[in-house]
Amino acid sequence: MKDERGQALIIVLLIVAILVAVVVEFAYTTRVNIDITMRMRDSIQAKRIAVAALEIEKGLLAADLSISPNADYAVTGELNKNAQLWSQIANFPLPVMIKDKSIGIMRGLISDESGKFDLNALIGSDTITANQTLDGICRRLFEELKLDPNTVDAIEDWIDSDELPRPYGAESEYYESLDPAYRAKDAPMDSITELKMIKGIDEKTFNVLMGKTDVNGKPLLQPADAMDSPLFTVFPKYYDPNSPFRINVNTASPVLLAAMYSLDNSQVQDIISTREQTPFLSIGDFTNELTKIGVDLNNPQVQAVNGYIDVKSNYFSVDGIGIIEDGVTYIVRAVYYRNRQTRTFTLLYWREEPFNN
Repeated sequence: MKDERGQALIIVLLIVAILVAVVVEFAYTTRVNIDITMRMRDSIQAKRIAVAALEIEKGLLAADLSISPNADYAVTGELNKNAQLWSQIANFPLPVMIKDKSIGIMRGLISDESGKFDLNALIGSDTITANQTLDGICRRLFEELKLDPNTVDAIEDWIDSDELPRPYGAESEYYESLDPAYRAKDAPMDSITELKMIKGIDEKTFNVLMGKTDVNGKPLLQPADAMDSPLFTVFPKYYDPNSPFRINVNTASPVLLAAMYSLDNSQVQDIISTREQTPFLSIGDFTNELTKIGVDLNNPQVQAVNGYIDVKSNYFSVDGIGIIEDGVTYIVRAVYYRNRQTRTFTLLYWREEPFNN
């Protein structure tokens, strides 16, 4: 009898242990499923907030045409009466309320793609020959960044349509020797991240080109930028190869202005100070400023560069950011062509980036 009672006790204990394990597993699974469901709910809400931010930003870009129909300009830092609204929006995150309860934050970031150097413009309309004026600007820009200007050869080889490497460039023969192997694109870049695939552009160089670090790897403080790089873009030439390439001198970065005209620091700062007080409303306004700071407008290089400047912009990259209070963040990134006459927008690029912190 004692053995039977002992065996029964062991069986009962085993059953209790199994039941406890089942209950614990059920509770854990339920908790995990609830957490996943809540995360999915928060991610959906964050995405909707981000998309709503995009619509607000498009409205601001349209409204700013009424404020200044002849030029597009930006003033960084605190809200400035001289700045267009789109350039200040990053400073004003908006709380998102449901039934008087805050559930998160909406933010918007707008970047003028016309204030950057379009790498796809390096190659001319014949799809093979480099544009000498733009090639010169790009090489000087690399020098300003303390990078090897010969890397521009490799970028041009990546974009052009032939398989003949430039002196410091590379075509498919080089890339096929790598592991993993791949071919040169031999076509315009559709993403700035393609730079990582090009000969001579390692992670360190890429971070400098993206404005994230200096050449020594030191992180740089910079205004939030919608499409990764404050200096380079692949728009608008990728989407409209026949459009003329123009750099908006009202929004071009100081380092790009220096590369365009071989300016020293004091000259660049004079331009920045002038445009923050009174934006350039015409190309003539800007060339008058060049004369004031000692630039010879009769210099052939200056004349050539002046053929690629403007004070207006048609292409903008936009970030809509939705942040739910428990940490779920969703970013929708887009590039739009803004038609100045009809005040309509054409979507050129779309990317979604959910972040579950």
